[in-house]
Amino acid sequence: MNKNERSKFELDSYLKQVLIGNILGDVHMRRFSDKSNVRIVFRQGSINASYLLHLYSLYQEFVLTPSSVKKSTKKI
Repeated sequence: MNKNERSKFELDSYLKQVLIGNILGDVHMRRFSDKSNVRIVFRQGSINASYLLHLYSLYQEFVLTPSSVKKSTKKI
């Protein structure tokens, strides 16, 4: 986002609460460089796909790319 876009960016109280709750639980944030925006990454098992799609629907207007599903090769 450029400076003008960031100045217009604001989450309502509900979305802030949902985001904070997820950051405390299932989410991690990633920044690829000092000049890039932060990316929020949700990692869940496929059993939680409907939950993740619900979260995506809540934040869809703030997302620049569509959601994606990737199979993990890691064993838990």
